[in-house]
Parts: sequence; C-alpha cells; structure tokens
Amino acid sequence: MDFEEFDFWRFSFIEVGLYDIPASIDYIRDLTGKSKISAVAHSMGTTAMITTMSDKKKDYYEQSLNSLTLLAPVGRMTDVNWQMELASEFVGIV
Repeated sequence: MDFEEFDFWRFSFIEVGLYDIPASIDYIRDLTGKSKISAVAHSMGTTAMITTMSDKKKDYYEQSLNSLTLLAPVGRMTDVNWQMELASEFVGIV
C-alpha cells in the first residue's frame, strides 16, 4: 500500500496500541540490550498505551517496563465507544 493512499492513514489508537507500541518496546529492548525500559506517553500515545496494556500479554509488559508515565490522555473522542470499552478494563490499574 502506498503512503499517499487514503487507506494507508486509516488507523486509530487501537492499531497503534496493539501493533506499533509492542513493536517499539521490542525494538528498543533489542537495540539497547536492556530487559526493561521506561516509557512516557502523551495524549493519543497515552490512550494507545492503555490499549497496549489491556492486551492479554499483561505479564510480558510487566516484565518489559520499569516504569510507565501516562500524561494528558485524550479527553474527548466521538464514535469510539467500543474502543474505550476495550481500554477501560485497564484504566483502574494504571
């Protein structure tokens, strides 16, 4: 798919949380040789990270992250009820 095509840019924080963030965590750990890293997320990154942490691989992330700082989560979104229901399972833990 070409990046100039509309469908290339058709993604949400769900895809970022399920695919991009885990890949980034693995890449940074492999690059640095560290077993645990610290992460800071802001705005959409916070919302995506909550999605990441609500995934079934919770133990993996507990073993991969020293600390996680979540700043300024997205406060207003429309037409994302099902995504927020999925992410809300983890909100009390963060």
